[in-house]
Amino acid sequence: MPLFLLFVYILHPYLGALVFLGGFILAMLAIATEMKTSKLSSAMQQAAVTRNTIADSNARNAEILKAMGFAGRAVARFNRANDDHLELQTRTNDVSGTFGAVSRVLRMVLQSAVLGLGALLTIQGELSAGAIIAASIASARALAPIDLAIGNWKSVVAARTAFARLKETVMALAETEEPMELPNPTSSPQDREHHCRSPRFRTSPAQRTELRTQGWPGDWDHRS
Repeated sequence: MPLFLLFVYILHPYLGALVFLGGFILAMLAIATEMKTSKLSSAMQQAAVTRNTIADSNARNAEILKAMGFAGRAVARFNRANDDHLELQTRTNDVSGTFGAVSRVLRMVLQSAVLGLGALLTIQGELSAGAIIAASIASARALAPIDLAIGNWKSVVAARTAFARLKETVMALAETEEPMELPNPTSSPQDREHHCRSPRFRTSPAQRTELRTQGWPGDWDHRS
């Protein structure tokens, strides 16, 4: 972008100043787009996560919800979350689409202004006829990145939000405590012959017996 802007300025300072002014206005539009869509995009992403979480929970517990009679409430809860997400998505698309349309209109007006100013300078003998076309093409190339950024600002905000969530997840995993180290086991299944194997006993119904053993599960046959 600076290279094309410098080229237009070399053709004529008036043309360079006009293109610079148009780029400044488009940059202000980009800042306004960021201010208007930043909170909406974050809320929309959070609403999408909430909706997907509810949908996954309903899918996993579908049989339980149906058996307990909560299927209607679960569907209504998902519909409310889905409506909130669609409303935020519509508002975000409307705002970003409006600013994108305004930027395209201003870019077309600027292109016409560059051609008109170039024609005036040609009539006054300060510019050649071929320089008009060169200035028009160079000005379009100079302003294309700003116009493209405004039109795709929604994707930029979504990528930034996803990166922030990923960074938070990585930091949370890095801060987890290390698991406690346990000593190595000192016995194995081959040591079972050192314990009582399958003892048998009988107790009366009114008698209470308590057994404490360090044997292996399944080795005792309790009969009362």
